[in-house]
Amino acid sequence: MQITSLTVVYGGMALVLLRLAYLTVTNLSATRRMLPMSDRDKDAEILACGTNSPSSNGNSEKNR
Repeated sequence: MQITSLTVVYGGMALVLLRLAYLTVTNLSATRRMLPMSDRDKDAEILACGTNSPSSNGNSEKNR
């Protein structure tokens, strides 16, 4: 292999690992934030986040 192709391969792997680390940290922080909440607060947040999806309003067949 040439040196340039090795750099591209290892650069891509570094980017994937960096993205994996970012997603891990964001998921852990979201989980940590939800721990002290009551079930009612969790349900309200889930419902609030779901209002932006097209399938939440029952018109999923019209959007296809």
